[in-house]
Amino acid sequence: MKRVVLIFVLISLISITLTSCTARVYDSDHSGLGNNSEEEAATNETEGNDTADSHGTAENEYPDSNIEEPAPAKFTARMYDNVWGSANMENSRFRTVEDFHSEIDYYINVVSEFVMKEHWFEQYVGSPQIEFRLEHSGSRTEIWGRRVIVYLSKIAFEHDLAPIAHEIAHVINPTRDRTASLDEGLAGYLHTRFGQNPTVHTFGIDAHILAKVFFTYHAEEYNAIFAVLGTRDSRQDRYLSGDLFLRQVFYVLSESFATYLIDFYGIEEFMKLHASRDNLLDDYNDLYGKSYEEIKLEWQSVVESSPSMTLEGYNNHLDVLFERHNWQWGIN
Repeated sequence: MKRVVLIFVLISLISITLTSCTARVYDSDHSGLGNNSEEEAATNETEGNDTADSHGTAENEYPDSNIEEPAPAKFTARMYDNVWGSANMENSRFRTVEDFHSEIDYYINVVSEFVMKEHWFEQYVGSPQIEFRLEHSGSRTEIWGRRVIVYLSKIAFEHDLAPIAHEIAHVINPTRDRTASLDEGLAGYLHTRFGQNPTVHTFGIDAHILAKVFFTYHAEEYNAIFAVLGTRDSRQDRYLSGDLFLRQVFYVLSESFATYLIDFYGIEEFMKLHASRDNLLDDYNDLYGKSYEEIKLEWQSVVESSPSMTLEGYNNHLDVLFERHNWQWGIN
């Protein structure tokens, strides 16, 4: 039993170190997504002021030309070659950077359609420029005006365990004054539904089953998260940035809760709840015809009635998963 508990805590530490999947929105005056940062302004200054072609012809020298200019791109999404080249892709499903870009396009299409935000890019002022980078820390998304930087854990990316679809969900659903559990729960749900790989959040295990593992073996941590789940309680942000094990429980329970709401009541109602701000708890009753407390008890009954998994079974699952992905997780 000592080995089982030790491995469970150890893998929780590893998983959270690798994937702090938050979306951070920055701007200069805190008034909205569309304000460009000084960093973006500098980028625009260096990249966007060329008005002559390679022959020195001014952009508007031929105003009577019948040649139509192409419509501006709705968004761009890319990983630069030097970033791609820094990764060891021996254990990855991606053979080329073009393979990666194709999967990004797929996620953007299916996620935006599912959450009914086909015009998601209109939330940004100007065409969003999404850049993917690899880091030795956790995965996260940062938004600076229309410039979006998605940081992926380098080692998780190399072993096909990076939460790529999760981060795309944050790009399509950028939130400033957010309810963390609904935000992270939605991103986790979308990765589980559309992602082409497991991640180091649920490791390919059903979120309800994994939530029951915490309910059964780690009641104290489970109850701490249960108290604030689906609310605007500020303790959620502390759970996302503090104790590593609590953070793992927070991600799993958030996904389980969002999965229940979406699967039982539909994505349309969930997206309205996700967009709620000042009257969130009242909106449960308006959208679902039941109080927040009733909804949460319904979800709790789903968790408790889910198939059971022991800690030993959980760790055996991890052993198989990491062996399949050729990741010596106890060494790295």
